Amino acid sequence: MTSFLNKQWAEAPSVSDMQDLINLLIKSRGLESEKHEKSFLNPSLADQHNPYRMHSMEVAVNRILEAIVKKERIMIFGDFDADGITSTVILAGGLREMGALTSYRIPNRAEDSHGLKDYLIDEIATKNVQLLITCDCGINDKHEVSHASKLGIDVIVTDHHEPDPEYFPDEALAILNPKLEHCNYPEDQLSGAGIAYKLISALAEKRIPNLKQGDKFLHKYLEVCAFGLIADCVPMTGENRILTKFGLNAMKNSQWPGIKGLLKNTNTAEAGIDEETIGFVLAPRINAASRMGDVLQASQLFLGNQNLNDKRIAELERLNDMRRDFTDLAFAECLSRVEEDAPCQFFVDESWNPGILGLIAGKFADQLKVPVIAARINEDGTMSGSCRAPQGYSVISALRECDDIFEKYGGHDGAAGFSTKYIYLSRLKETLKKYFRDTQVEQIDTSIVAFIDSYALNFDLLDFTKQLGPYGIDNPMPIFGIEEAEINDFFQMGKTKSHLRLELKIGKDQQQFVGFFLGHLYEELKIGKKVDVLFTIGENYWGDERKLQCRLVDVRESN
Repeated sequence: MTSFLNKQWAEAPSVSDMQDLINLLIKSRGLESEKHEKSFLNPSLADQHNPYRMHSMEVAVNRILEAIVKKERIMIFGDFDADGITSTVILAGGLREMGALTSYRIPNRAEDSHGLKDYLIDEIATKNVQLLITCDCGINDKHEVSHASKLGIDVIVTDHHEPDPEYFPDEALAILNPKLEHCNYPEDQLSGAGIAYKLISALAEKRIPNLKQGDKFLHKYLEVCAFGLIADCVPMTGENRILTKFGLNAMKNSQWPGIKGLLKNTNTAEAGIDEETIGFVLAPRINAASRMGDVLQASQLFLGNQNLNDKRIAELERLNDMRRDFTDLAFAECLSRVEEDAPCQFFVDESWNPGILGLIAGKFADQLKVPVIAARINEDGTMSGSCRAPQGYSVISALRECDDIFEKYGGHDGAAGFSTKYIYLSRLKETLKKYFRDTQVEQIDTSIVAFIDSYALNFDLLDFTKQLGPYGIDNPMPIFGIEEAEINDFFQMGKTKSHLRLELKIGKDQQQFVGFFLGHLYEELKIGKKVDVLFTIGENYWGDERKLQCRLVDVRESN
């Protein structure tokens, strides 16, 4: 039986004993031994990998230390999304604290697009920069790195995107990217912020010999690293999970006034901060800066005069509201353009703000479960596009099938971008549709740990599930089910009625469920109706009071 969201649910046992439920939760993580279980449930920062295992790390560190000693000017060049901004904060802020003569540059999303550009390097050269360090970009900027070298600027590339041999920047002094074939670093899924943190950690070993001072320094930037890892949706396993877990813990007593200000402005209790807080509350506000306005509003929240943070946060809030309105309008416009049963979807418009292309593509990819390309036609006859895809697809591999038409492109499996001439649109559509038609992936049933009763809806279950987090790709939040619940009441919530509150009678107990972005299920519900529900267990805070919150995942009629 399909659900109200047109999904199939995998079979799962019904469990009435708490210990049996805990055992199933442990089994759901795929832990192979008692040793693996112990290290997973009780990770340590000591479990992270030595940064010097990353290829060319020693070269990069020595060159940066030389620049610090010689008082050479260092320019940090970051990308404009949340991962790029946090990477920039880690390196620009960290190097300044180490005594480096450091400034930073983040390009304009609409005017400069991703990556290095010759004219930006020319601008940097006028500032007497001797060392350029990229953050979350540069791995496919062969020509631009060569241009910088000709101007006498050494380049260190830190990036996590897929390298393309044709555009590989082989004139860079050092390249830190675990995805390189010759890099044997154990964690190849770090985000840009993760790689920046490993670089600053390696520098701290040599530049901050006092262990206590070094730990305090690294904990400060670990917060920012966790922000970037979550915002970029990297797999939440291995070292990524360790860095994120301890970064979130540090954020609960943050050293950053900007983070404290964002939490206060969004009425988020520091004690309750988790991966969802970052992913759905804070990161969109950071990203809104480059999507709708000036990216410096976000970066200066960390690196600028902290007395101005209230104004910056107010501006980020305004830009985020604008971003939401623009995206909702564009999404509504595109609903009539959806091609039935197409292997991928294309949406092209000349009026869209470049900053919302990825949001349009991502929203449709989530709902339609196929790759989606959203593109803008520019006044000069070019076209800029963003691609998003559900797990199992690779949009970057698809773009490589017609790489000769692009002026520039890059990304990874789940997300990529490109620029090309508008006249190539038909060829791009034909190529990508054929690629995704030939490489369709099987839709996976919604996985359920167990069907339970109201006995398990308590803080003991919540506290154990928190040990399994932080959650993300490859470490999903456990989903539980309840069968034969009776609908007592239901409401749409939010300014646009996009959320749902469902009140259920489960046996003799009452329980409330909140379904974010499930407001459209309102028409399927009826008081007195018996339903099965899927949900995750979480918490929220009302002042200092901690409350259990069941978050609705899906609903179907009971048999």
